[in-house]
Amino acid sequence: EELLLVGSENMGRILEKAVRTPELLDCITAAKTANGVLEREIRITNKADKELLLHVNAVAMRQDGEEIGVLAVFRDITRIKQLEIMRKDFVANVSHELRTPVTAIQSCLETLADGALEDKAEARDFVEMALKHTRRMGRIITNLLLLAGMESGEKTKESVARTGVKALLEEAITLCADDAKNKSVRFDLSC
Repeated sequence: EELLLVGSENMGRILEKAVRTPELLDCITAAKTANGVLEREIRITNKADKELLLHVNAVAMRQDGEEIGVLAVFRDITRIKQLEIMRKDFVANVSHELRTPVTAIQSCLETLADGALEDKAEARDFVEMALKHTRRMGRIITNLLLLAGMESGEKTKESVARTGVKALLEEAITLCADDAKNKSVRFDLSC
């Protein structure tokens, strides 16, 4: 009743009368003629627009060579699929977040290697920029390790510190400064 999203009034009725999901009915029909277990993922939506993703294993039951029904095992994999999507998005976001400081550090080091070491003031600016991005990458990695620990149920020692919003906004502006300049974008910070 819960997995197939049918009301209790449908209990005991044949599947075709109780369920109006073509995908499920096709699965059961295909199982009748399949050799062995038929395996599918199907999406079911009820009248309240609640959607479930079910993993179905179905097999025809036979007695004396004659079909007597279909045995189907349903497993709700809705949450598992949602978590897979979230994990995929998370990995994509982390990759993007790490790529930015790695690219900036690489750019600073290449510039230094190409001769910027000769100008002490310029060299100092590039070293400071590389350090800033290294620290940023360190914070990202620390947060990832903290998150992994939380997911595994590990007790974490939380630290709370006061910080000014202005400093965070200034850092964000600094990180975007080159792209903003190239696109003639100007930031005005009032905090």
